[in-house]
Amino acid sequence: MTDALTDALKAYVAKKKPGAPLEKVRCERLSDGFCLQMLHTGCYDDEYITFSVMEKYCADNGYRRTQRSHKEIYLSDPQKTPPEKLKTALRFGIGKI
Repeated sequence: MTDALTDALKAYVAKKKPGAPLEKVRCERLSDGFCLQMLHTGCYDDEYITFSVMEKYCADNGYRRTQRSHKEIYLSDPQKTPPEKLKTALRFGIGKI
């Protein structure tokens, strides 16, 4: 993404959401490496269930988790979405066994 595109997107959001903290927005390239990602639907407290499914997938398919840390990408607004409908992408690094 270019600086021009980032600036254009910030201008668009500023019109739609006056007062949004756009000074905190930045564009950067991320390199997570080889990962497993799964969509979790439901309460944040139940994410452990989705992580269990992900770890079982790894075990069944010759992979292993390479890091204990993970990323959570929140796709729903918890102030507007009922807990049972929250959507979160969960991701962690994996490697071949």
